[in-house]
Amino acid sequence: MKRNGVTVKDLLQLPSFRGAEVLTGKNNLNRTVSSLSVLEVSNVDFFSQIIQSVQDEWYAEELVISSFYSIRDSVEKQCEAIQHLHDLGELGLILYYIMWESSCQRYLRKFCN
Repeated sequence: MKRNGVTVKDLLQLPSFRGAEVLTGKNNLNRTVSSLSVLEVSNVDFFSQIIQSVQDEWYAEELVISSFYSIRDSVEKQCEAIQHLHDLGELGLILYYIMWESSCQRYLRKFCN
C-alpha cells in the first residue's frame, strides 16, 4: 500500500528548518507525515478534554507545530501538553522558541529524552 505524505527527514530538508535540531525520536525520521496541525494551548486541562473528545479523528501520522507561547512560563504545562500528544500517538512535535528563557528549554530537552 502506497502511503501519501513525506517523511520527517524530507521535511527537515526544507529551508524553514535550517538550524533545526531533532531532540528525540531520531530512529523515526523515515516515518511518513500525512498531516500537519498548528497547536497553541493555554489551558492544558481543557486541551486534554477536547483532544479526548475528538480522538477518533486524530491521526497517528500527524506532526504538530507549536511554540507553547501561551504556556511559555510553565514548564509543567508544557510537559503535560507534550505527554498528552505522546499518549495520543502523535508522530512528533515541532516546537519553536522565540526569545524563551533557556532554563525552560533545558528542562524540556531532558523531559523529552
